[in-house]
Amino acid sequence: MKLYIGNIPYSASESDLRQFISDSTSFEELFYPIDSYTDQPRGFAFVTLADRTSGEEAIRHLDGSELKGRRLRVNEARQKERSH
Repeated sequence: MKLYIGNIPYSASESDLRQFISDSTSFEELFYPIDSYTDQPRGFAFVTLADRTSGEEAIRHLDGSELKGRRLRVNEARQKERSH
């Protein structure tokens, strides 16, 4: 299952985010995009977990939790819509 994590503080590094998530759940992959113009994090990430059960449990633990003073928004990632 893939999760979307939003409202990540720009001051949070990838290692901060990895540690924060791993304190609640184990995950397979983390994608934390960096803005190519500012070279700063974009404020969101995608995390891949082994299965739906792990994902749903991670949502319960992480959604609304605080990282560096900001409340995270965590939910199941949606497929990117294609433009025609």
